[in-house]
Amino acid sequence: MKKFYSLSLAALCTVCSMAAPQTVTTLSMPEHHQELKSAKVEYSESVRKVSRAADDASTTAPESIVGMRFVTTYNDTEDNYNGFFTVSEGTDGGIVLNNFAEGYSVNATYDASTGKISIPTGVVIGTHSTYGDITLYALIPDANQYSSQDITGTVSGDKITFDNGVYGKVDAGGLVIMSGIEATKANANITYSLSTNDGESVAFEMPLLISKPTETSLKIVGLSGFLYGAYYEVPVSLNSAANSATIAAGTPVDCYYYYNRVYSLYGRNPVGMADDLTISVVTSEATSLLKADAILYCYVNGTNLSGYTLSDIKIDVDFNVFTGEATGEGDDNEDTDTPSISGINYQLDRDNNTAAVTGCIATVTSLDIPASITVGGKNYAVTSVAEKAFMNNKVVTSISIPSSITTIGTDAFRNMSGIKTVYIADLAAWCAVEIANGNANPIYNAFPTSTSKWGKVYFNGKETTALEIPEGVTSIGRSFYGFKGLTSVTLPASLEVLGDQAFANCTGLTDIEIPANVTSMGSSFFSCSGLQNVTLKGGVDSFANMTFYGCKALESINLPEGVKYIGKMVFSGCSALKSVSLPSTVTQIDMMAFDSCSGMTEIRSAATIPPAASAMAFDGIPTDIPVYVPAGSINDYKAAAEWKSFTNYQPLGNTSAIETIEAADNTEAVYYNLNGVRVDNPTSGLYIKRQGNKAVKVLVK
Repeated sequence: MKKFYSLSLAALCTVCSMAAPQTVTTLSMPEHHQELKSAKVEYSESVRKVSRAADDASTTAPESIVGMRFVTTYNDTEDNYNGFFTVSEGTDGGIVLNNFAEGYSVNATYDASTGKISIPTGVVIGTHSTYGDITLYALIPDANQYSSQDITGTVSGDKITFDNGVYGKVDAGGLVIMSGIEATKANANITYSLSTNDGESVAFEMPLLISKPTETSLKIVGLSGFLYGAYYEVPVSLNSAANSATIAAGTPVDCYYYYNRVYSLYGRNPVGMADDLTISVVTSEATSLLKADAILYCYVNGTNLSGYTLSDIKIDVDFNVFTGEATGEGDDNEDTDTPSISGINYQLDRDNNTAAVTGCIATVTSLDIPASITVGGKNYAVTSVAEKAFMNNKVVTSISIPSSITTIGTDAFRNMSGIKTVYIADLAAWCAVEIANGNANPIYNAFPTSTSKWGKVYFNGKETTALEIPEGVTSIGRSFYGFKGLTSVTLPASLEVLGDQAFANCTGLTDIEIPANVTSMGSSFFSCSGLQNVTLKGGVDSFANMTFYGCKALESINLPEGVKYIGKMVFSGCSALKSVSLPSTVTQIDMMAFDSCSGMTEIRSAATIPPAASAMAFDGIPTDIPVYVPAGSINDYKAAAEWKSFTNYQPLGNTSAIETIEAADNTEAVYYNLNGVRVDNPTSGLYIKRQGNKAVKVLVK
């Protein structure tokens, strides 16, 4: 929409779980955003004019439009854009529409008696460095034709409607295509500074169009004029108590359609990372001044954000944004892809009839996410919460999650320190939600470091500290991450998968029984520092990384026959673990699996071939504790990597020490392994059988 200077472009680190240093590279902006259009338009001597103007234009047209600023909306037959132009005096009583044709100015005349603007065609309006001279013509998109007839606009009140479009022709084809042009008198103006590559600071300004859909929100059209001019209504949240306005981080503002590159708005937080844009607001009775130090226009570039920085931002608005009357444009029925309903912002997926929650306005304290919304008379299921949707929101105190939610993006609820209550509509549905990381789980925020500030969690309308997962649930993801108030869990027989961090940081959990159908466990109980006893009913054949990492109170665990793999750091930091019995099926123990199990007093391994142990598998365990292995395998263990550090090997299952050996029968009896842990379905091996008052060691075959 203007001629561009060569400016600096900064590549910005994305906001991540840990602060990272900002990296900056320097590139140059393009001379101009235009590319040759693919539409084929033919010349015609006789092209009909299209009447799109208001009938009463002459009675509402001002005496002069010189000095006025306008924001335009139009399309190029494929995509929607906005531009702007200002009106200045021309020669011989004419006027100039500055920047009217996608950055190029045109001469015109204005007749106040009829409200008509007339733009002559067949004239050169500018020169492009690549494509040469640009000649202006009138465009009739429906006919795919252009003509030398004048382009006419009709002024009615604050609006101008143009009968025909604009066709800017170069030798190679069409460079400028604007159809359906409408212009609205701007009611705001933005000024900002940019630095050129030689270090010079250059000031720019653009007219804007700002509306007030609700008492607590604004919409801005025109911010994309800085780059490529794609049409976006940028939503702004108002907070009159704080005299501030906020644009949520990641709000789309522009798109370079040629590369399908969407630009989004960000501010800078105190550590220099991309974040929500906070704007101070100073008002008088009839005006407002919105100020910000910087606005970042960024697109995703690999794992970083890349884009442009505007500094020293000032937006002058022709009305008081706090006291001005709301237009009602933002009600629930507004047909837009980014609606704001009851203070919650959404992004629609019209192909799938779904909506993603992207944030909320600054005054929302109770975040009640609905199961569906209605936009333009059509229902959309609310199925997801977007990445970083509410990150750093300190105002919201209550969150309600409907059963329709299936995914929650990375860091969606990160650093929401004000959370006091979390309501989960359906426990079974919650277990199936795909939660990207621990900071995406709203429950985590209800339990800060100080126990006196802990909040409450409700499932199915009932406050809960003891969970009973319903039958039918087959998998649990990060559903209960950080639920420190949780004291007990009953898992259903139907459960098959316990995923990463399913109950991680549940520090109040003391005992857990894993059903027999569970075959896969991730870092399910990571840092459950209060967990003392784990009973495995069988079925698990492998433990992925860090399953019980940091469970420093864990005293006992039975590893049933069938377990083959113990992953990295599975029991690392389990300092209270006194003994472990490895079944004969174990073949691999990964790096640091038992690291820092300093309380270990014995290890038993029934495997005749020493399980392959990676580096530091037993680091921190006293090397002189007894290690019981099959008698015929002692020398193999003494020679095996990591195993050879132990110095006190003893034969496992020394029959001379067994007072009675008998075959197990089917009478009522209770069985325990040699660690004293009850086993309901013993497989082959040595067990303690208690029957009545008699307790004997038995060999189950």
